[in-house]
Amino acid sequence: MRFQCTECDRDHACATRCPRCRTSGRQVEICHIHGSGHAARCRTCRTLVRSQTGI
Repeated sequence: MRFQCTECDRDHACATRCPRCRTSGRQVEICHIHGSGHAARCRTCRTLVRSQTGI
């Protein structure tokens, strides 16, 4: 699983803390294929966007 820090936008593997800026703020899960650039036809991207936005 890959995550993106909402503070500095860095991609990393830690779900609880960003290794770059050391913030323990929200870490958003991203697609293992497309990263943070969501693809409309990717099932994983659609699921992640829905779960993160509350759709």
